Parts: sequence; C-alpha cells; structure tokens
Amino acid sequence: MIEENSQPEKKAISIVDANFKSTREVDLYCKKAKDTEERVQRTTIYYQGRVIHCKKRAHHNWWAARFAERELHDLKKEYVCKRKRCLMVEENCQPDQRVDVSLVDEDWEYKATEILIYRY
Repeated sequence: MIEENSQPEKKAISIVDANFKSTREVDLYCKKAKDTEERVQRTTIYYQGRVIHCKKRAHHNWWAARFAERELHDLKKEYVCKRKRCLMVEENCQPDQRVDVSLVDEDWEYKATEILIYRY
C-alpha cells in the first residue's frame, strides 16, 4: 500500500518539477525578451540621434552651398559690370588718351609717402 501511495506522489512531484522547470524557462525567456527589447530601444534612440545630427549637418551644408551660390552669382554680376565699364572706357578713350600705368604707380608712391609722413 505504501508503494501504491508513493507512485501518485512521485507522479505529482515529477509534474511539479516539470512545472517548476517550465516556469523557470518562461521567466528566463521573459527576461531575455525584456533585455532584447531594451537593447532595441537603446539602438533605436541612438540611430534617431544620428539621423537628427545628419539632418542638421545636411541643412547647414545646404545653407553654406546656398550662400556660396549667391556669392558666386554676385561676383559674376560684379565681373560683368566691371567688364562693361572697362569696355566703355576703352571705347571712349583714343589711342593717345589711354591711361598710363606709370602715372598710377607714381600716384601710389606719392600716397605711400603721404601715409608715411602721417605716421610720424
């Protein structure tokens, strides 16, 4: 009789052990799932920050390119205006009336000495 009672107890104990093992496995898998979810969340936040940084840098580069294009456009306009002025001066001057570069150099030397005089 003792053996008959012990067999259902052994079955019950083995069922409890199996239940305990499966509960531990479920807890372990739940913990792994939480860890994986946290890792995914951290990774997502990291890459979102990287995306925001790259967008800011791209926006800054866009502004710099836009500014450079404007400056280039202004320089081109200035060049065209100066070229037109130069052509107008050349058309209005006779060959004997052309500006002599030596006069400009003398004027520069005069201004340089004038500046030196004012420095002392």
